[in-house]
Amino acid sequence: MTWNNILLILKQVLMTKGLEVRERELIFAVIKKCEKSKDFIDGLNVALARKEGIQEGYSYDKGLEKWSGFTRKEP
Repeated sequence: MTWNNILLILKQVLMTKGLEVRERELIFAVIKKCEKSKDFIDGLNVALARKEGIQEGYSYDKGLEKWSGFTRKEP
């Protein structure tokens, strides 16, 4: 399955009539940002952290460093 197929399925699920999804608009914003980078999970985690006022966190995942507004600290 390609990344484009995954994005299409994810978008279809999010648009399911009657389905309540917390942070739907935030998820769509992250999908849009990640369409080329394929770092959806990292993007979603950083976006949710920033929404809660969290600007830094401990992680071994160096991919988090590329997201603006979030500082990764190695444990």
